[in-house]
Amino acid sequence: MNGVSMISYDELEAELDQLRADRAAGMSKTARLLQMKLDALSENDHRSFDVRVAGPAALLVANAQKIDERQGTNRLTDKDALDELRLLRGTETYELARRFCEALRRPAIGQSCKNRS
Repeated sequence: MNGVSMISYDELEAELDQLRADRAAGMSKTARLLQMKLDALSENDHRSFDVRVAGPAALLVANAQKIDERQGTNRLTDKDALDELRLLRGTETYELARRFCEALRRPAIGQSCKNRS
């Protein structure tokens, strides 16, 4: 499939666990950001900005981390899970898998996952 190596669900889940653990060690700084042009909502406002935003795979990991951190507190809400569901429903499975595989091939992320015992 276009040169993308696929991993099993169990492998992906294990890698996600490691990604969550790596967050404290600065993993979030390694996230690939997407370049987007943001235009004003009003037709009379012609301003636009080039911005860098996190992609759906990075948002899934960040939201999963947030949910995990909120376990056992009064800060955990149904909205947290709904955000994950919306990301999953709004993104093609292949695109998510491609992004996760791409991230795992990057030295900053992939090596930490390989070193996991």
